[in-house]
Amino acid sequence: MKVAFWLNNKGIKDVDCSNVLKGNPGIGGSEYSALLIAESLRKRGVDTVILCTAKGRFPKSLSYHCCFDITEACRFVRRKKFDFFLLDSRFHTEQLLKAYPDIKFLAWGNCFIEPWMNEVFPMY
Repeated sequence: MKVAFWLNNKGIKDVDCSNVLKGNPGIGGSEYSALLIAESLRKRGVDTVILCTAKGRFPKSLSYHCCFDITEACRFVRRKKFDFFLLDSRFHTEQLLKAYPDIKFLAWGNCFIEPWMNEVFPMY
């Protein structure tokens, strides 16, 4: 199984996230959760990659690829044939889901789902 994780890390690229299994190094909960889940799955044999906006200080064993934006990340997921693409629910839009119907998106809702999202997700 191959799982990609979207991480907008421009504001936290210099934070040392190399040992996320020991706890949150001072980044947001959604960002930390993406790194923690990716690293935990990788340790269990799942092929994972972090698709990020900037080079960061990630666990050495965790693969990452820098993407300009979410559209470039989707093209990477499609090209590399990932089974799932997990991203914060705030990045899910009807336009994105329609543009990439072949990608199996997983919505991560760390806090709350906005009311407009209830209108988008039942469609897929």
